[in-house]
Amino acid sequence: MKGGAESLAKSSGEEDVLRLEICMLSGEHKTLESSKSTSLDKVCATIEDLLGIPATCQKWLLNSHLVSFNDVVTLGDVDICDGDQLTVLHNGFTPMVPLPEAFSLKLISFRQRIRSPCSSSFVMMYRICGNVATDRLSLEPWRKNDHDRFVYDRKRRTTAFMTSHWMSGETKHTSKLKGIDPLTDLLRSWHLPTRCVFDESDKFWLPADKQPEHEHGFDDDWPDDESNEQVRPNRMAVNGWFIIPSEDCFEVQVDIVCGGVKIIRMLLDSSGMPVRAALKNCSAGSPCHQDIEEFDVELKELECIELKELEGTDD
Repeated sequence: MKGGAESLAKSSGEEDVLRLEICMLSGEHKTLESSKSTSLDKVCATIEDLLGIPATCQKWLLNSHLVSFNDVVTLGDVDICDGDQLTVLHNGFTPMVPLPEAFSLKLISFRQRIRSPCSSSFVMMYRICGNVATDRLSLEPWRKNDHDRFVYDRKRRTTAFMTSHWMSGETKHTSKLKGIDPLTDLLRSWHLPTRCVFDESDKFWLPADKQPEHEHGFDDDWPDDESNEQVRPNRMAVNGWFIIPSEDCFEVQVDIVCGGVKIIRMLLDSSGMPVRAALKNCSAGSPCHQDIEEFDVELKELECIELKELEGTDD
């Protein structure tokens, strides 16, 4: 530490060090020394210690311009120079609510809301119920004509499967977990720090007046080569989806996983409750499905009858 500066550059050479003046609108300011290789998350956490603004609620301004965090991993990825003055604001964002100890999480496809055509293999709804106290989680993918149910028991180290098909009926069996632990995966990934998306060009959800006029086909965000990975929604695929329901909502970048479910973006209301989700890996080999699809989110505490169902009791 030099001259009262907070330092994250203990083992870096002089040419790799950035010395920044971190300011608030109140006039309070601190000096931060950091190597260019320091992760952005660590820099934000240090600024939180210096100024008291939570790492997940920071907005950076450089010369009155918003600093974009797109594709930023380290401080060196930010367009910033040694000696710059950085103004850090609280963005008004309320972090996502934690999962209750016993929870019900429903993810309902936007296609179901508008009765959009879909394949019989496409999952219209995921119902996920978990109870941390009993180490159990159930995952139910619901399709148009049938659904499956998987119950993961961490204490018994077993997985109970109930798979169904509208033509062939139900199949049930039980197996060992074999290292699979969707409850731990969900709890860990849900409570990781989220990053609020402020850059308009990077947002998935837009106001209705900023949506492109709908035509069947592909928009500019769709990869030209079908082998390329889809990284943004194809707004032309379904009329009316990925429209922000309220100006009070915040979009956050996440990496939430549970079984075969992968959530890459969430839309939160002003209280931090998730209301929309962008799921990845939704394509089922049909031209009417996208790899990134929009789902409505319903999160609540498990009710008594749902707890009994999860625990497999009829009492």
